[in-house]
Amino acid sequence: AEQTLGFMIGLQRNLYYTSRWLAKGKWVKNGGRQLSGCTVGIIGVGHIGQALVQLLAPFGCRILGCDSVDKTPYYAAHGIEAADFETVMRTADVVSLHVPLTVDTHHMINATTLAWMKPTAVLINTARGEVVDTAALQAALMANQVAGAALDVFESEPYHGGLANHPR
Repeated sequence: AEQTLGFMIGLQRNLYYTSRWLAKGKWVKNGGRQLSGCTVGIIGVGHIGQALVQLLAPFGCRILGCDSVDKTPYYAAHGIEAADFETVMRTADVVSLHVPLTVDTHHMINATTLAWMKPTAVLINTARGEVVDTAALQAALMANQVAGAALDVFESEPYHGGLANHPR
């Protein structure tokens, strides 16, 4: 959950993007936007998703929760809006994945679902690598269809693909 929060702040504030340019000797002054006030979609509101909710509390984010299990009491107690998967993908500024790998979640993030995202939105996957179709994500990033992504898991590890060369 802490790593996910770090990814959120880093992506929203352009820390990764500007650091890569600075390492190449170019000063790019683009501080991005604050996480505060953003809409965060949490797909999978189990133990890690709930820990993330606690960490996000001081930021005043609107939180959309999507889970295969009814979490109504938890959502009500923590000010989370229940949303279906498509609504989260279309609405959130930050989409964070916290689901197990199952037949239903394999490549749940693909060309179709990435096309639902706002071009200013970012994707974070700290769940399972196979949840994201890496080739589709790379294509979406290269086409500026999504603003950025942070992953600590990949379909095939160790990962040696093109995402490592993308600035965002």
